[in-house]
Amino acid sequence: MRKSSFSSLRVRLVILVLLAIVPALVLTLYSGLVQRRQARSDALNSALELTEKASDDQDGLIERTRQLLVALAHYPDPEKWVGRS
Repeated sequence: MRKSSFSSLRVRLVILVLLAIVPALVLTLYSGLVQRRQARSDALNSALELTEKASDDQDGLIERTRQLLVALAHYPDPEKWVGRS
């Protein structure tokens, strides 16, 4: 009578080891994918915040420049600004 391939002790041990390792491997891969997705989301949010701050800073600079130009427009003689007579 022929022995079944699962009757060998070596095959049984390999199957037992695989049954112990495969769930841990799957869980590790899944966890890595979740962390990668979260890191991507965090990076996109950080980039958006940085872009918004740069835009706000640019708007402030433009407004201050406009105010300076309006104030300078009230002076009739530009050469007086630098001390020339």
